[in-house]
Amino acid sequence: MYFLEGIKDLRLEVFPARMQGGLLYDLGPFPGMILKSKGGLVMGEVHRFSQVETVLEILDEVEEYYGEGNPNNLYRRVEHEAELLNGEGFITCWLYEYVGPLRGAVLIEGGVWNGAAVQPH
Repeated sequence: MYFLEGIKDLRLEVFPARMQGGLLYDLGPFPGMILKSKGGLVMGEVHRFSQVETVLEILDEVEEYYGEGNPNNLYRRVEHEAELLNGEGFITCWLYEYVGPLRGAVLIEGGVWNGAAVQPH
């Protein structure tokens, strides 16, 4: 997300975070997470923005999310609970769940993508 010039100046805060219930896949140049009730721990970040609607429009385009149920979606935007690792507890946030093909994808057992800034505790 750091490469997106259109939202860089709208970011207020970034928190290391983790969430339960995901399967994280290495898709080559980027990761993809699928939500599963028996999924594991996935590490990541929660970003807090001003002008959230503007940010979501930009991210929807980048993540190839064209609206609920669109067959051309690569990801879908959903609300999910994440635990902030700074001790502030749980927060509901937007995430992009991968809905594209998994051919050639490799499951990341530890839930940390090679480009992640945070590590599991």
